[in-house]
Amino acid sequence: MTLDAERGAQLVLFTDGRANVPTQPGADPWAEALGAARALHGVPALVVDTEAGRVRLGRAAQLARAMGADLAPLHLPEHHPDPSLNPSSLETP
Repeated sequence: MTLDAERGAQLVLFTDGRANVPTQPGADPWAEALGAARALHGVPALVVDTEAGRVRLGRAAQLARAMGADLAPLHLPEHHPDPSLNPSSLETP
């Protein structure tokens, strides 16, 4: 991943890619997220994938592709001093 300093301001999106709340009642949150990502295509952006745990869907990467954005994983240590931040405790049930 390389960021061009001459590009100016850049959108940075931190996400695990798990869209779970629609903006409109009854709408599909994932479809809305992809639509929003496509609308941002061409905006200089970096998507930071915060997904943790054993089950990984890879949706942050899908959002980055839809945006035409760079993708970078957020690396959390396997054993963080704060137990609530250990990757295994960040897993969604």
